[in-house]
Amino acid sequence: LGDTSAAFSGTVGLSWTPDRDTLAYIRYNRGYKAFGLNAGFTGSNPEAAPEYVNDVEIGLKKTIGRNFQIDADAFYYDYINDQVPLTVPVGQVNLTEFVNIPKSVSEGVEFTANWSPVEHLNFSFVYGYNFTQIKSACTLVGGAPVGACYVDTADPFALAAGAKPVFTTASGDVLQSPQGAELPQAPKNKLAFNANYTFVFDPGSLTVSGSYIWKDTSYESIFQRVYNSAPSWSQVDLRATWTGKDDRYAVVLFVKNVFNTIGYDAAAGGGYILQPVGGGGPTQARAYDLTPPRLYGAEFHIKF
Repeated sequence: LGDTSAAFSGTVGLSWTPDRDTLAYIRYNRGYKAFGLNAGFTGSNPEAAPEYVNDVEIGLKKTIGRNFQIDADAFYYDYINDQVPLTVPVGQVNLTEFVNIPKSVSEGVEFTANWSPVEHLNFSFVYGYNFTQIKSACTLVGGAPVGACYVDTADPFALAAGAKPVFTTASGDVLQSPQGAELPQAPKNKLAFNANYTFVFDPGSLTVSGSYIWKDTSYESIFQRVYNSAPSWSQVDLRATWTGKDDRYAVVLFVKNVFNTIGYDAAAGGGYILQPVGGGGPTQARAYDLTPPRLYGAEFHIKF
């Protein structure tokens, strides 16, 4: 297998600084990702076509006084042939390959604020909202499926709540339409907060820092179903850094996930249950990719 691809990409923008403390800008980016071969097996679709994106951003950066800064940004991403991983049936087995979603969008805002109320004390806050949606659909033309038509291998017969069946293949699998679903691994809301303070001594300085992060529900697949849903989660991290006066060395102590909370990087259907224990209709087992538990560590840095 082999192929070649190439494209022009670039950025054009306009910025305005009405005063020394303000920057406003608008920017357009043309992005490109080369084709990709699905390694490990040779199937009927061995290649994912190149991906393109048209990105428009509008932003404002502002310093208020001497100790407060804000950065606000609104964006719109228009994806063409977005490459996403998907588990597909190949004969009697299911394999993961990259497929192209013809049309999808991502739009939202990002906000960052930094505040230093007194010397050596700093606060930072970051919030992001990201609305994503698949625009492509699977339709029947002359009785044949056309467009973005895929099998949900966790629900091959399209029996789950929210399923959008369009066409049944000769093997009995049901092709569905992903139109209206969110893009994979794209939580709508994310936020992070950090506070740090630096104690200054004659031999050096000690900086103590605490961070809190929170991530909204996200979906592992283009099929926006309960069994593909990773719940929202949060985490607290602590860090202390001692830096020598001449900055030749530093000692770092840290604790990640202080309260040992469960975090969810991803979720997926873990198996089809036709007869659940306790009765009821067919359902799905759920499998999670979890974040690490509480982690302690130390680092020593030295400059030569």
